[in-house]
Amino acid sequence: MALWPWPVTTFASASREKITFRLEDEVDLAGTKITGFFYAGRFYPVKGWKELYRKAIKLIYETEPVALIRMANHPGFPDISADFQAGMEEILEGIYIHTSSSVKSKLRVLRLIFEECGLEGDLLEIQTTLPAM
Repeated sequence: MALWPWPVTTFASASREKITFRLEDEVDLAGTKITGFFYAGRFYPVKGWKELYRKAIKLIYETEPVALIRMANHPGFPDISADFQAGMEEILEGIYIHTSSSVKSKLRVLRLIFEECGLEGDLLEIQTTLPAM
């Protein structure tokens, strides 16, 4: 008894295209999946927006600790604080941030930090994939 031949196909599942945005780009990234980010030319893989937010602020702190501490101690920056508040998480000793905010809010705060630290917006590039259709 002969068996039917194994079917041959050219089907390949659609790979999700990776797109890179600079922090200074005013793009709505809600609904996108982040795969990582470039900071000062080095790639950092991340699993989510919260991880990007934490890592990016820690990287900024390495070069701009005084500016970040000044922001944390200033009441004009409610998303960064030197004192624990409900809903905040300590990411560095004495620096707390809101991590349960929207993607839009996280990017707004990062832009504000960049502005206060005198950093160029193209220093941080975000790599995402488009949402599934």
